[in-house]
Amino acid sequence: MKIHFLSNSLKTSSGFAIVTKNLAQELRKLGHVVTMSGMQTSITPEYTYGIKSYPIPSFVDEGTQFRENLMNVDPDVVIYVGEMYTDLCQLAKIFPRTIAYIPVEDLGIPHHMIYDLNTVVHNGGRVIAQCSYGFNEMVRHDVQATGYIYHGY
Repeated sequence: MKIHFLSNSLKTSSGFAIVTKNLAQELRKLGHVVTMSGMQTSITPEYTYGIKSYPIPSFVDEGTQFRENLMNVDPDVVIYVGEMYTDLCQLAKIFPRTIAYIPVEDLGIPHHMIYDLNTVVHNGGRVIAQCSYGFNEMVRHDVQATGYIYHGY
């Protein structure tokens, strides 16, 4: 299966990058073809771990660049690792087969985040929470979350 990751960051100081790296490396070990896009203006080789990565430069419209990345990769699935209440989540909603891994850890999901999560689900994607608290919070707000996976850094 061809899997493309979209992450807020690929820098190892970011929790999103750590989750992306761990998931990408393990899926590659299982025989999947894995690629990544990071929300940064350049790709630093030491943060890609030998995985083909595509930048999303800030001087280009992010949606256009991400669509171009998707055309280059032609993935079966996109796994989005990042916040769901920023404008960046728009990219996760472009591709219908998106799995959104969302780090919701506590009570009080913002309404626009609920809308964005439900948009991913209604477009044919899946939402996975980081922990049971996040999963329960999503369910409490009628988000059809698939479950949760604690990454444990």
